[in-house]
Amino acid sequence: MIKPTALSLVLASALCACCVPADRAATDRDWPGWRGPHQDGSSRPDGFTSGSVPQLSAEWERGLGSGYSGVAVVGEIAVTTFSDGETDHAVALAADDGSELWRYSIGPAHRQEHPEADDGPLSMPLVHEGTVYGVGPAGDLFALRLADGRERWRLRMTESFDAPPPPYGFATSPAVADGTLIVQTGAREGRTTLGLDPASGETLWSHGDDSVAYQSPLIRAAGSRPQVAVVTDLHVFGLDPATGEELWSNPHVAPVRDGYAQVLFHDDDRMIGYYLTHAMGYRLVEADGRTGVEETWRSLELKSNLAVPVVSGGRVYGFQGGRLTGLDALTGEKLWREDEDSTHAEGRGILLLGDLLVVWDADGILRVLDPSGATAHEVARFATGLGNGYAPPSFAGGRIFVRNATGIAAIRISPGELDSKGVTP
Repeated sequence: MIKPTALSLVLASALCACCVPADRAATDRDWPGWRGPHQDGSSRPDGFTSGSVPQLSAEWERGLGSGYSGVAVVGEIAVTTFSDGETDHAVALAADDGSELWRYSIGPAHRQEHPEADDGPLSMPLVHEGTVYGVGPAGDLFALRLADGRERWRLRMTESFDAPPPPYGFATSPAVADGTLIVQTGAREGRTTLGLDPASGETLWSHGDDSVAYQSPLIRAAGSRPQVAVVTDLHVFGLDPATGEELWSNPHVAPVRDGYAQVLFHDDDRMIGYYLTHAMGYRLVEADGRTGVEETWRSLELKSNLAVPVVSGGRVYGFQGGRLTGLDALTGEKLWREDEDSTHAEGRGILLLGDLLVVWDADGILRVLDPSGATAHEVARFATGLGNGYAPPSFAGGRIFVRNATGIAAIRISPGELDSKGVTP
């Protein structure tokens, strides 16, 4: 069911959520889906440089039911998913004050059988060219009009593709590249990953026979054409998003299923594999007209955390357990780690804002750190009051969006002034 709104929405064309755009500054005003405008956990607005001291202040906060979905933002509309205890919903909120614009019923509330997990949806929506694409925990794949939440099309992956539900429910987030909607179903018989028509949901191509749990496709620019990297429980593949042709593949380092495995690219031919048990550096190598993958490093210094790392300036930043850690992205060498006796709570989320890191801790504290020196030093912090959240933070329009199982908040962040020493006064 759609909850109508009297608000008349004037919508600019949404920018492509998943391809590296020509106008990066314009794209950095939005956070249209999983991992942000460039699918690397970063945004590059002006002013957030090394040595600056950002200012943080509360803009709005409101109650919201349980769920693990991040917040996608395009223009002045923020979209996420939640459960009200009876029904799972996709909901659109006004980015400037949190007021509800519309809601869409995904289905009956998803009840977790695991006592450590909260009920509700897990997947983060994608906003692309005026359409919201989302995946419900029972496998409902839907497309909605961003303007009013009206359904464009819908299908159930368990019925249409015989996709098996992961233990905690479907959590994958869609991506769009080269006019194709890419979804990881985890189905067998050549249907692990699908390329769909964004306008109708019709299948254009399919690939793979491996299982998928909580991974999402990643779009990368490769010369003049995009590629899609898809991580399954046992492999990572590079695919042509227009045709589904396999361009390269590589098994994970050990023949064990890792339903949380992710990759992130930090150069034209280099990527980092992030697993619950370790991190690895990879390089794509051309030989005899074929693309291969070689391991460049392996490290136990990043692991045991659901937050995917970010890369900047030749360094990779993430967590070992809950402790913020910096590695050399080319060698995997550990550069620093926050002290073991630190009073910081476990890190739950991270994003790169210009040259600065924004860390979302389990106690609801947002910390902004400058990582350019021998270690990272804190330049600003803000207590949101929304503790124990697992949803990744988002940035758009000068606001950081965070949520937990009971509420959602928008925190205004401005670049502030450069300190003479480059540290917090």
